[in-house]
Amino acid sequence: MNKAQIIELLKVQLIYINPQATIKAREKGHSGKKLFRGIFLQNLFLTVMFLVMYGVMMLPMNFPKLPGMFTIFATMFSLLAFAQVITSVFNIFYDSKDFKDYLPLPFDSKSIYFAKFLVVSFTILVYGLPIFALFVITSIQQGMFLPVGIALSLLLFFVFLCIIVGLGALIVSFLVQSKAFNKHKKIVTTLLMTGPVVIMAIGLVYLQNSAVVYDVDATNVIMDQPIIYLFYPFFLAITQPFSVKGLLSYAFFALLIVVFYQLLSKTVVPKIQEFGMKQETRNSKLTVKTKKSKSYKSLNSQLWSYNFSLIKNPSLLMQVFLMTLLFPMMMIFPGMSGGADRLFSFDSMNNPSRYFGVAILVGIFLVSLTTSSSSLPSMMLSLDRGNFLFIRSLPINFSDYIKEKFKFALCFQLVMELAIVLVASIVLDLPLVLSIGLIFGNLLATYMHSLRLFARDYRLLNLNWTNISQLVTRGNGSILTLLSVFGSFFVGIILMFIVVMGIIAFPAFAFVINLFILILLLIILVLVQIYYNKKFWQVIKQK
Repeated sequence: MNKAQIIELLKVQLIYINPQATIKAREKGHSGKKLFRGIFLQNLFLTVMFLVMYGVMMLPMNFPKLPGMFTIFATMFSLLAFAQVITSVFNIFYDSKDFKDYLPLPFDSKSIYFAKFLVVSFTILVYGLPIFALFVITSIQQGMFLPVGIALSLLLFFVFLCIIVGLGALIVSFLVQSKAFNKHKKIVTTLLMTGPVVIMAIGLVYLQNSAVVYDVDATNVIMDQPIIYLFYPFFLAITQPFSVKGLLSYAFFALLIVVFYQLLSKTVVPKIQEFGMKQETRNSKLTVKTKKSKSYKSLNSQLWSYNFSLIKNPSLLMQVFLMTLLFPMMMIFPGMSGGADRLFSFDSMNNPSRYFGVAILVGIFLVSLTTSSSSLPSMMLSLDRGNFLFIRSLPINFSDYIKEKFKFALCFQLVMELAIVLVASIVLDLPLVLSIGLIFGNLLATYMHSLRLFARDYRLLNLNWTNISQLVTRGNGSILTLLSVFGSFFVGIILMFIVVMGIIAFPAFAFVINLFILILLLIILVLVQIYYNKKFWQVIKQK
């Protein structure tokens, strides 16, 4: 393989991970090495941010004495990384339309595939690097010389990447090249993309409850959890690297990497290009059948059917479900066991109904984590691609068409949000009044966030996208998006703390505080509606 070609191909792939950021950088005059450096540093910042965040979370654990906890954390982060691997492998190798573009260029095919595998590895660093932090923390706690510990951690992290990328590539390749895929492409692809998310959701809820809600003995010392033996070799390799068990673990890893390499080079890679050449770009096309007996109402039904066809894209479903479920599972659901009694143990009066306003704030705060640029309202218009201009030329009311798309996206998002808050209410065993407050705040905030994101999609309309990630990364850069999410998290925590302390300090004014929160929310809702009626819907009517 040509190293120079691989480097250039890697630069191209990384630059186009975030086309919107690339365009903005070019508008500022950045090009060449400066452009690549900016994109690379942006992604590196996100990776380091997650690394530090999860590293701090794991510091209190004494992993050398808790092999079960080590394997639980390793499994938890592996589930997150594996879900991303499945998405990246499918998008970059099978859903990508750039193979034909490389044919007339003087690139070696091996270099192209190797660069793509490097990009897959790069895309999972955000979710995979906590594994590296886990290795480093464990080696330090074991008393290992720091440079040796870091070197071994890097080696094991490389092994982890090779295994998880290789496993993901083999699974995707096996399913995509199977007869079932050819006969039932949409069904198999949807299962391929959404299946890991479902497994990840179930696994994370269980594992995080095990890892965060610690069992302690009479001396308040954390007790270990059952070992997950799938990741036990990593524990042996980092805690006992020069023992017989440790050396056998390294030998096992080396054998596993050789096997994966042979399988990928002999069976997967040769068929990827063949698959890519056979695939033709298929765009969803709207066919409006006109019959004299059909009314305008039936046209709306056809539009909803068309919108349903747009969201059958497995990559879209994966992105929407993953990002909607990810933050609640990472930040909210861990440690929820114990129910409402645990939540209100600080209240000597034990009167949960006094916290109706707090429940509303929690519902609003939850939406700030689940409704983002990865949500359906933020890309509903762009999903039309070329059909957007075609529909605009039809003799139908374009404003009504846009409203129907918003209603569809809003209903989809409301259903997802409602499912999340209902699960949270059941798990927490919330009183009915608090469940109502949680649902009320969540649904109103979902409407406002969805309206904002829908208008944003129109402002940043992209009808030439080739990958769902191009729609997700529009507008603000990834760093600003992530900072806004964590900013909302901390602001929400501080605001809820202030309200709770106010109710505890002035219990006689609990009703007034709750009423104030409710009225303020309704006022904000009216102001948001007025703003977007003027700045968005009126503009659409004039088109």
